[in-house]
Amino acid sequence: MPISKTTKAKPLYAVVLRDAWRFTWHHPMLWLLGFFALFIGHTGVFEIIGFVTNELNGQAVSTFSSGPVGSVIIPTIFGSQLLGLGGVGMLLVIRILIAIMIVVAAVASSAALIHAARKYHEDELETLQESWHHGVRHFWPVLFLNIFKKAWIFGTVWLLRIPLGHLLREDAAGWYTALFVTEFVVAILLALLVSFVVNYASMYIILEEEHLGRAVADGWATLRKHWLISFEMGVLLLVFQALVGILTVYSFYFVFGSFAGLTMVASMLNAPGLVATGFLVHVFMWFLFVSWVGAVFTTFAVSSWTILYTHFKNNKSAIGFLRRVFHLAFHA
Repeated sequence: MPISKTTKAKPLYAVVLRDAWRFTWHHPMLWLLGFFALFIGHTGVFEIIGFVTNELNGQAVSTFSSGPVGSVIIPTIFGSQLLGLGGVGMLLVIRILIAIMIVVAAVASSAALIHAARKYHEDELETLQESWHHGVRHFWPVLFLNIFKKAWIFGTVWLLRIPLGHLLREDAAGWYTALFVTEFVVAILLALLVSFVVNYASMYIILEEEHLGRAVADGWATLRKHWLISFEMGVLLLVFQALVGILTVYSFYFVFGSFAGLTMVASMLNAPGLVATGFLVHVFMWFLFVSWVGAVFTTFAVSSWTILYTHFKNNKSAIGFLRRVFHLAFHA
């Protein structure tokens, strides 16, 4: 289905989101790319919110242990008592290889989705293999951008520990709350800003064949020129991401609620094997559902940014909700 043209009667992001959803829903083969791109993450806002929430609830989580490096090294270290030196070394090598494969697949898939969405916007079609080829070709600069984004998020989390630690003290002054809220809001805004620049820079690399430094400069220039609608789009996608998160949480209760019912039936029938089998089946079903939802949303999010970028490059009129409100307020 051809992409509709933007008109001045509609906010640009409304057209972009509609076209991105059409692209996502009509190309289910690309959900595989969306699944792997899911490992990159999105803006990092929910990582920051999750850290603060855990701290406030007294469930401090180490950034190192919860990150990809910690997930590779720490379990291996704790398993050393059981495996011996040779087994630990082999386990560490296997974990590192798996982590490398996930990173390669995630970065290449993200880049491939960007290229596929651009082709769709231009009413052209390409195969999954062609999209993957373009993703692999731009792997290194896109990897560097995502490393920078992750480093920024982790750095922000570590910096928030200081004011949050003062806030959680019993004798903390009242102004610590205002200070922390201010720093938290600034951290969220900066995370969004870095995410937007990385998104646009990635598109300049993949779609315009620019080198890394030039792409970052052009990405920053694009954000400065279209900052309002970029933040509107970012907030909308954050809302959608939150809804997706809520959906996955409720799906957990639904799936394992049915498992509880199965457990009761198995106990009445005195069939313990049915419980074990049912548990594995329910876990597998929930994993499939969450993976599918995450893959579809990631495909939708990446294509939304790509189509928005393409409208900017084609000099389409960028009319956002807030700009429309300002226009009506001052020209009534």
